[in-house]
Amino acid sequence: MSTTATSRVRSGSGKSRSGCLTCKTRRIKCDEGKPSCLRCINTGRTCDGYRVPESKPSLRLLSSSLPGDTKERRALHFFITCTAPGLTGYLPSSGFWEQTVIQACISEPALRHTAVAIGSVHELLCTNNQENRHDVSLYSLQQYSKSIRHINRPSLKNPEAYKPELILLSCVLYVCFDSLRDQHEIAHYHLRAGLNIIAQWKKGRIKLSADTEHLVDHVLTPLFTQLGIQAGLFISPTNVDNIVPIWTYLYEMNGTKHINCTSMEEATRELDIIISKVMYIFSRPPTVEGPDRARQFSALLQRCKALETFLNSYNIATMSQKDLHAATLIKIYLLMLVILGRKRSFNYLAPVLDDIEPPELNNDFQTMINLIRSLISTTNPATPSSKSSFTSNIGVIVPLYITVVHSRNVALRYEALDLLKLAPRKEGMWDSSQVAQVCARVLAVEVERRQMEATENLQRHNEKLIQVKANLVSENMLSNEYSVELVFKSENYGEDDEQVHMRSEWLTISS
Repeated sequence: MSTTATSRVRSGSGKSRSGCLTCKTRRIKCDEGKPSCLRCINTGRTCDGYRVPESKPSLRLLSSSLPGDTKERRALHFFITCTAPGLTGYLPSSGFWEQTVIQACISEPALRHTAVAIGSVHELLCTNNQENRHDVSLYSLQQYSKSIRHINRPSLKNPEAYKPELILLSCVLYVCFDSLRDQHEIAHYHLRAGLNIIAQWKKGRIKLSADTEHLVDHVLTPLFTQLGIQAGLFISPTNVDNIVPIWTYLYEMNGTKHINCTSMEEATRELDIIISKVMYIFSRPPTVEGPDRARQFSALLQRCKALETFLNSYNIATMSQKDLHAATLIKIYLLMLVILGRKRSFNYLAPVLDDIEPPELNNDFQTMINLIRSLISTTNPATPSSKSSFTSNIGVIVPLYITVVHSRNVALRYEALDLLKLAPRKEGMWDSSQVAQVCARVLAVEVERRQMEATENLQRHNEKLIQVKANLVSENMLSNEYSVELVFKSENYGEDDEQVHMRSEWLTISS
């Protein structure tokens, strides 16, 4: 009896799960003929075809199919669906974060544990759940340690099992993880380690397979260039000794490349190469380059103009949103380089002392702010109270900082500060909230100085901010407070000779 009953249930089940839409609606079995099924044709019905399968697993199925325990799968799922797609920022994607990294994370435990660590910290920042901060920080560090153990195990047991591509991918993820948690010294260490591997390969000291050579040359070299730029521009002076080697690595790694752009991705690559060369030239002592410095910079400005000409040749009406964002960001950085060139000072971290700037410089600042405002207005995160925006590339924070500390247009400087506060974001090591706090104090000190000058307080008369020293590495790795040193110079005039005094002011900021 039981067998017969079971048989009846099976024979009565006429549903088709992979059949045509018509047979699924009629709840009958489909013969799945293509392009139209025979059952529809024989009954004179129109076959509505078949549902197109998804190119990737649905998000509901994805988390359950990922390796690891429940907690690891949750964090990895967040990394895959929320973190990785945004890591390219405003710039065009090569598919590295959405495809290469995700596939590697699923197959390589060392990368997977780092992705879990990144996903857990990024989710914490998005939800702004301070109650779980300590637990998430400890958990992410445990995953980070697991990754390092997986990396070290093959090299200790079997040196021949060393995989340069795995080390390079790990360095990329480590830089992101340590930038996300504001451990910039450690991020610099991993960045230089990756840059050194690429440098050794280019010198023929490391042998790679043909597939790995293609990955390193066409994917990882541009990626490490972008990581190096945002790290090299960062404002922490504890990294000063590391910054010059980074610009040297980037300069040598990109050689004499000059890209004739035919796409926005190539335009981004050309911008990265120009920035790397400019900062390399001006990071070296003047005695090293001598008169060649001006000549080299002039040649790079010509490349900037050629790149701008390429961008202007695009028809905005036919551009994708992503290409439009990339073109806008490239124009912002081209303007930034022109501004620094006009000021003849690439010490972009320190405010200038002169209170008057030429009209053309003010126009450049205004144009740059207009471009940044338009970019932010079309890309603001849905929840402005959270740091949901985390990218590995340069973005709008650097040019906004430069506007606040270098422009002499007070209204424009406060507008730049407002834009920093508008949408919290992390762009590599640059945190908009932290930078906004530094900029707010810079402007406040200048207001105080002007008030003192108006009351002729000679003791601090003509005091000006000359340097910002941001020590953004906290002694407590789980803390979210950091210290910034502002260095001031005051010039007192009296009957005696001019006296110059220096003072420092420490500012505590929170992330």
